[in-house]
Amino acid sequence: MNQPTSLAYLFYAVACALATIGCRTEPAQQVTVVACAKDGTCPAGRCCAAGLCQSCSDASSGASSDAASSTEAGANRGQGSDGAATSADASAETAAVCEADPSGGPSPRGDVAAGYVGGKLVVLYGDEGAPIQCQANPKYTSDAHLFDPCKGWEAPKSATMPPPRARAAQAYDRDHDALWLFGGRYRKTNSGPYTNYNDLWRYGGSDGQMLLVDEGKAGPSARSNSCMGYQRQTQKLWVFGGNSSTSGLQFTPLADLWSYDTSSAQWAKPTTTGKAPSARLFHSCAVSDDGKVLVVYGGGGVNAFQGPFFGDTFVLDLTTLAWSAIEGQAPMARIKAGMAPAPDSPAIWLFGGHDDGAVGNRNDLWTFDTAKLAWNQLRKGDLGANANPDVVHKPAHAFCDFPPDFMLVDKDSPERREAMGLTADAQGNLWMFGGKSDCGVLRDVWRYQPKADQWINLDDTTIGWSCDRYKKPCNTLCN
Repeated sequence: MNQPTSLAYLFYAVACALATIGCRTEPAQQVTVVACAKDGTCPAGRCCAAGLCQSCSDASSGASSDAASSTEAGANRGQGSDGAATSADASAETAAVCEADPSGGPSPRGDVAAGYVGGKLVVLYGDEGAPIQCQANPKYTSDAHLFDPCKGWEAPKSATMPPPRARAAQAYDRDHDALWLFGGRYRKTNSGPYTNYNDLWRYGGSDGQMLLVDEGKAGPSARSNSCMGYQRQTQKLWVFGGNSSTSGLQFTPLADLWSYDTSSAQWAKPTTTGKAPSARLFHSCAVSDDGKVLVVYGGGGVNAFQGPFFGDTFVLDLTTLAWSAIEGQAPMARIKAGMAPAPDSPAIWLFGGHDDGAVGNRNDLWTFDTAKLAWNQLRKGDLGANANPDVVHKPAHAFCDFPPDFMLVDKDSPERREAMGLTADAQGNLWMFGGKSDCGVLRDVWRYQPKADQWINLDDTTIGWSCDRYKKPCNTLCN
């Protein structure tokens, strides 16, 4: 087990020692937290719930308590009056801290699509090419994987899968337990033009199958690096922007907005008013869980290779179709951040991405409150000089040559990254897979539990992590 996972267990031990609810009944009693076996079984007299062996009465009530707690997602979820997570909150939320020890699963990769479907994290396709001297080295995959928190990696049952691709847009429909996939791009070799897609696929439902829903004849043009959100109340998908270029040397950013009615199987290009976002790619977006707004953040334009990137936030009222530009504090400008709506909450999560400053890859965590139209930073992640996450701690020696203390590592947060798969489950937890880091491509699985304000590593791998995050001494950032 790697060091961050050990810290996760230590966190629970400390929380249980301090709290008076659920972990111990008498001050002197020692309590051992036991994960369910890989087949979901527990010792006699205990039942498996949320990945942990609990009393059977607690296990049977766990689902309802988790559902109730999910309404608190956002700036103050699970926090005391000063914004800090309380020890009682940490111990009251039981979580799957299972030693999955996967024997298979995906290769390290970024630019993936991910969703939490059927109680499992779904990872679709992506780019497994590790950067060479900090330059892209695309190698596209055509495989899909499922991660069970306690049983490890599995293969999906679907007999039909889309052609291989990366940089597709994704959206999760939790009412029908389905993951939607739109567009993306692919090429067989490391040179030549890409093939862009504009087909629409759906994975999940009761049969766990991947279905081609729309071939792309009447909707948006073929593109990569667009973004998509699902509106539960109208059963519509919303797609904004992207890159229509098939060249690996230039971008053609887009600014068009499309909706797809999943009940009537019809695309539409709505007319909007107000100040709309400029043409962009590598941006992030999500529809709020109440279906009122589409939020678009960040990205880049024609100069997205080097920047400057966008740090702006736009909100589209999905009733009036009026755009508004949001002022005030916001995350530092970036591309390829992960974004996902929090269930039963006005909050939308944002994690990581790549800024256009000296730091590059990020691991900060934010929420955007769609009711108050304001950003709130939950975790700063790795820190630079003077505890500032927006500057480096020690500068690079040369291009792509970083010292081991380039940033001061926050071992309670995942590695800094971009192009990860990010999604939420119905219980209000945030799930993340893979991405691209300063040290290559990643294949780790993390879950953020808002009530405990805690990241937990569920897949024991350090591939692509900076050296100082899991071992010492380190000669460079990566080894």
